Amino acid sequence: MLPDISNLSEYYTMYTFNRPNKYLPLLATAILMSFQPGTSNWESKLLHLTTDGRLQYVPDDKGNTIPDFSLVGYEQGDKPVPELTVAKTISPSDGSDAQQAIQSVIDEVSAKDPDANGFRGAILIKKGVYKIPGTLHIHAGGIVLRGEGNETKLIAAGKGQRALIDVSGSGGIEEEAHSRVPVLDDYVPAGAKSFQVRDATSYKAGDSIIVFRPGTDAWVHDLKMDVIEERQGTKQWQAGEFDFRFERVITAVKGNTISIDNPIVMAMDKHYGGGEIFKYHFKGRITQVGIEHLYCESEYAGDTDEDHGWDAVSFNKVENGWVRDVTARYFGYSCVNLESLSRNISVLRCNCLDAKSQITGGRRYSFNNTGQMNLFADCHATEGRHDYVTGARVCGPNVFYHCSAERTHADIGPHHRWAMGTLYDNITTDGEINIQDRGNWGSGHGWSGVSQILWNCTAKQAAVQNPWVSGRNYCIGLKGGKVQGRLKDRPDGEWEGQNKDGLQPASLYIAQLKARQTSVATDAEALVRKVADHIIQTTSFRFVNSKTGEKFESLKGVASSPDVRAESRYNKWAYVNGVLTVGMVQTAAVLKDSKYSDYSRKNFDLIFSNLDFFKKQFDAGAKSPEYRPVFRIGSLDDCGAMSAGLLDVYGFDKRKDYMDYLERVGDYILNKQLKLSDGTLSRNHPHNMTLWADDLYMSVPFLARMGKLTGDRKYFDFAIRQVENFNRYLYDSTTGLYFHCYYSDENMNGVGRWGRCNGWLALAQSMLLDYLPADHPKRAALTRLLLRQIKGFSRYQDSSGLWHQVLDRPDSYLESSVTAMFTYAVAHAVNKGWIDKSYITIAQNGWEGLTGKVTAEGELQDVCIGTNISEDIRFYYTRPRETNDTHGLGAFLLAGTEIVLAKDKMVDLTKKR
Repeated sequence: MLPDISNLSEYYTMYTFNRPNKYLPLLATAILMSFQPGTSNWESKLLHLTTDGRLQYVPDDKGNTIPDFSLVGYEQGDKPVPELTVAKTISPSDGSDAQQAIQSVIDEVSAKDPDANGFRGAILIKKGVYKIPGTLHIHAGGIVLRGEGNETKLIAAGKGQRALIDVSGSGGIEEEAHSRVPVLDDYVPAGAKSFQVRDATSYKAGDSIIVFRPGTDAWVHDLKMDVIEERQGTKQWQAGEFDFRFERVITAVKGNTISIDNPIVMAMDKHYGGGEIFKYHFKGRITQVGIEHLYCESEYAGDTDEDHGWDAVSFNKVENGWVRDVTARYFGYSCVNLESLSRNISVLRCNCLDAKSQITGGRRYSFNNTGQMNLFADCHATEGRHDYVTGARVCGPNVFYHCSAERTHADIGPHHRWAMGTLYDNITTDGEINIQDRGNWGSGHGWSGVSQILWNCTAKQAAVQNPWVSGRNYCIGLKGGKVQGRLKDRPDGEWEGQNKDGLQPASLYIAQLKARQTSVATDAEALVRKVADHIIQTTSFRFVNSKTGEKFESLKGVASSPDVRAESRYNKWAYVNGVLTVGMVQTAAVLKDSKYSDYSRKNFDLIFSNLDFFKKQFDAGAKSPEYRPVFRIGSLDDCGAMSAGLLDVYGFDKRKDYMDYLERVGDYILNKQLKLSDGTLSRNHPHNMTLWADDLYMSVPFLARMGKLTGDRKYFDFAIRQVENFNRYLYDSTTGLYFHCYYSDENMNGVGRWGRCNGWLALAQSMLLDYLPADHPKRAALTRLLLRQIKGFSRYQDSSGLWHQVLDRPDSYLESSVTAMFTYAVAHAVNKGWIDKSYITIAQNGWEGLTGKVTAEGELQDVCIGTNISEDIRFYYTRPRETNDTHGLGAFLLAGTEIVLAKDKMVDLTKKR
């Protein structure tokens, strides 16, 4: 992860591995100028940085804005590059050819089964010299090739242009049949993250899609790329060669409006064919691959020798990978070459030094990118031609951030044939940076790109032009000269602040990254309010006669009738409303708004003030009297969860009738509820003496609160025993998950690792720690149990951030209530300091997934309804999911308020990038 660049001392201490100190003054120049005392800071007219860290973008006359570049690199910048455990170690030998020995180990580790995170392990190459006459190939995911810094030297020995390390999957993008639908908007501007399609019914959040923008004859003609000045070998652009396929993930579907994770970086214009979307698969693409801490060198015969190592590292058909702290010397082409089917790769702190080749076309592309959503940061190059460069038909966004080049022989920038959406942020070079029409250079390079942004860069000079159609290019805060470019009479790009110190934000990429992560917390408050307010607005606080339709504000003096019911489902005595109460009370505390706690106060007042009416029905033996569980107290569902909510209300409304009831519940759970012989809470359904995972929540949150309120240790002792025993009976060490049940008569678990039952366990364990005394001797052990659960369920988080209905079955549907519960458990544990704050990204991703499940009205989609235990796994698969089912609402409020509380921790994560 990149650090906060405001702390330059820490920054340069952390990120000078493998980089000679003499380069640092060159690297620092542009950024340091923004921090000099007395510097007059200024902002671009294109965007505004607010005091709370948000960015407000200013659209042009067509609605185009600077795109969001913050979701590039490994795991979209939301997770640190992992440190994989060493699986195998290689030491140097006396042999001159180390290729076979290293390849054999790579193949051995590749054959291992990956763990739940997709990791197979790191291969540590100990310090020494290793001669490689050919290429090392990695074709499996979950593998890291790691050295010990500059002292691990891989030498591309002998002749032959090739990559020293080739990392590649197989296959390609496969369109899902019958999934293609057209975009309906006449114009979708650059920067947009949503658009209308003809029919979105077959799409959902989490779907991987291609946003397809066709190349048309009209577009090529208006771009004047069919009339490139001819010379030998010039090829005019052909429409069919410029069909663009942008990989995106759907974040929300509302009606026929599709929202996507990464922005549109080239406007979709109906005049030029508009756009389409379709689902796709890429079965052969590998993931979680890293190359790190290596020195790579190519043998060569002379300064212009071209029959030797060409790329130090090449990636293709790879997703979520990284190259870090790699130095390449004497190669003919690149240190790192990311080919077109590589995406979300981070290239960090790498050096490409002293290339050896002829100085002409097709050589010395030090850091070359033709893939999507890739990040190059803190890299350095010498003796290159095109040091930070994109190729033809490159679908962005992509970012080059805080990189430098010296002794350059050509220019930095998009090279040819239309790259879209590249940010060059704080690039420092003693050469040129150009975005222009290259005309007939090469075989007809033409326009190099659109939505190309130079931000706070330093160069000898730059040419930045706008193409004839389809968007603009930008040069903001350049330190250096402005030149015309190769061809006259091309439209000037958008220039601003040339040679003007103090551009703010100093880094667009870092500002966008911080703004996005800050907005997660800020937007969480608005979304929590939307859901909570919708609940309040749809709660009537009345009773109704189901036969006559007559409604009552109070039942005092009303003739007894078994047909009288609570009008609103939120006024009913049901365990789900107990969870909702806990969520509402926390919402009031976190958002500092008493209307949410007043809602809960009013709810319990309505119930208890009218209990006499229903008690008469119950005493008379009415078949199904309203509020029967209050009087019966015959199961944990009757009392546990509602009593936990009532205890939260009792904290600010200390009514005697509340405490009288709560004491009855305490006595029932401790002394009367069915238990196994070792005291574990159980039920007589579906087998005799069955342990249900749900029951940990139906008991422990209440017991923990009672322990805190009364000071009576018996409540804590009993709650701790339940947590320990439930873990012993239900935890599955193979998956890191919990089974839904344990049958004591068969001494075995059921079949389902159901999502919400695992969520109940996470909530219960969290709430016990909330109330348990800080010095309790079992506190550390209980915290470890919670962390073990978090590690377990985190392995099964979908790329959308959501979790599945059956956690270890990715073909089951993505479900909202379990996602809310897990999001809460992780964020709450981080906020309380029980676990390291790096875990917050799990909660952030979960919350972002949940935001796509909230309708415009404030209702939560895809909540599994109440669920029994079954030995048929298909029962769990086919359990209905509904919108605004109460099983998900309380957990959603808990999750959202914890995300609000975690705001500072999410921003702090950027310091690790």
